[in-house]
Amino acid sequence: SANGVCTQSMAILARVQPPLESRSGATQKILMPLKLYVGKVRFNYDHFSFYVQKIEPKDGFIAVKTRRRDGYTRHAIDEHSIFSVCPFHVDNSQKIGLDQKLANALFQLWNKQNKEFLLLSEAIFYFLMANKDSFEISGYQECVLLVSAIERLYNCSMGKEKDLQNALNSVFSGFKTISKKQSRFSKIKKYNDDDFLIDLWIKDFYQLRSEYAHGKLTSNRISFWSQAEHLLLGSFIFPVLVKHKLSDIGFYTLSEEDEFKLFVFEHFLNEELFNKPEDQMNSSDYPWNRIWSDKRFEFAIRKTIYKLGST
Repeated sequence: SANGVCTQSMAILARVQPPLESRSGATQKILMPLKLYVGKVRFNYDHFSFYVQKIEPKDGFIAVKTRRRDGYTRHAIDEHSIFSVCPFHVDNSQKIGLDQKLANALFQLWNKQNKEFLLLSEAIFYFLMANKDSFEISGYQECVLLVSAIERLYNCSMGKEKDLQNALNSVFSGFKTISKKQSRFSKIKKYNDDDFLIDLWIKDFYQLRSEYAHGKLTSNRISFWSQAEHLLLGSFIFPVLVKHKLSDIGFYTLSEEDEFKLFVFEHFLNEELFNKPEDQMNSSDYPWNRIWSDKRFEFAIRKTIYKLGST
């Protein structure tokens, strides 16, 4: 339901980690996953999965119903044998913290039930589907779903690359400083040297998505970013795009943290995010974390200068 999509969106766009509970009272089995640490804590859709099963004590078993193309199946499981397994791709060691400001904005928009609500809820739905991190969904599928989420957010109904670029231009106005000729891609003979990295990123991501969407899994095209980098970058920036959209329609005011994420994004684009630094100090010392720390100081200086200049 629309309400369900909106409620889920509050969770996925906040910083949340719910516990898994067995409604039958049986022992819960937890499998702790290993992860590649690439920055701020990230949660995927499956962090928010939960199961509710109505049980009559006299029954002695639980009925599990599954969806199939040809109907459904129903399985009877002894209530003392049932347990929930935390998937390998879910890190259950993080604590919950709801973004109350964002939650309020989403609920206010939900009460309107207008076109903007429809676009936003559909965009968030596709974002959720693209952020499961599950082995059951391939990176190819996630690329298609994630670009679709951004397209839906900005009502790019014609499926044109240029429409998506124009939509993001307004978001990153004032945050574009790195051109291709100033970047790590300066020697690659593709795109214009004066194009900004942010513009090239969405163009590159859209073209990759188009090949996957039309059934092509291998390509000879030159891509500036790997599939994994595109997915990481897209998953990071989409919640900020949602907040910016809510701000445009009068339901949200961007915080300094939101503005910092818009500022730092192009610096992430200019690094190979999954490469270990040669002088790596510890297991969490990756380019993403270094950029996050270094650019926060630079951002603070710029904000201070701007405030002094406007007084």
